[in-house]
Amino acid sequence: MTDPAPVATILTVAIHRPDSNPVYGRGALQVSVDDEGAGGYVKICELGDDFEHCVRIDADELELVFKEAKKLLAQKTLLPFNEGNHSITER
Repeated sequence: MTDPAPVATILTVAIHRPDSNPVYGRGALQVSVDDEGAGGYVKICELGDDFEHCVRIDADELELVFKEAKKLLAQKTLLPFNEGNHSITER
């Protein structure tokens, strides 16, 4: 029996401004899927010149985290603060 053909799986995506380097540009976000043996999670890292800040969210919690974040940003008391960026609350 022969081994099955290899497949490609994308594990990381970069979110960045058009004029910023997606690999190491200041403020670029890298969103990846990871697993340390206890189940999958989403890892979000903010990259910069001399830092890397990451947060890990269990895959089964991701939708709830996004839903609650949208609620927080939609609060009328935050709208003046958030006037320039409504994209997350408009989805």
